[in-house]
Amino acid sequence: MEEYVAATGRRILEPAFMEIRQSVGLPRGLDTEAVAAVAAYVEELKVSGFVRDELLASGVAATVAPAEPATA
Repeated sequence: MEEYVAATGRRILEPAFMEIRQSVGLPRGLDTEAVAAVAAYVEELKVSGFVRDELLASGVAATVAPAEPATA
């Protein structure tokens, strides 16, 4: 990190104010139905407690964002 600061002249704020270590990546141009299906599955995993349980099991103390409301 020190090398980055020295090379760029930028600062690193400590402690981190935001960290995201989990994500879902999809290829650009994927049809909207496929994207909606993945998004719905992620929401299902959040509602079921799976995401919370896996974070706790991995030693990450985090709050899981509430599930997005279903759209019809």
